[in-house]
Amino acid sequence: MSTYAEVLEGIKTKFATFVTDAEAGAEDKGAALRARKTSMELRKDLQDFRKASVTNDRARTKVRAPKVAAAPATTPVATPAA
Repeated sequence: MSTYAEVLEGIKTKFATFVTDAEAGAEDKGAALRARKTSMELRKDLQDFRKASVTNDRARTKVRAPKVAAAPATTPVATPAA
């Protein structure tokens, strides 16, 4: 599996290519085809990013803070009427 930084850099590069091709795609059929292809590659890369991000978070937080138990609900005590 690729590292977080590698996946992020790949997404940045492909997204720049996608934007260029998508903008040119209004006039150029070949550029539109390249933009569609790149969008499918980006989808896969974004799924890989999620996996790398979760792995990165888990590596940074090996020791998790214990969960704090909720305080028991207290019942108000009725005061006698004077």
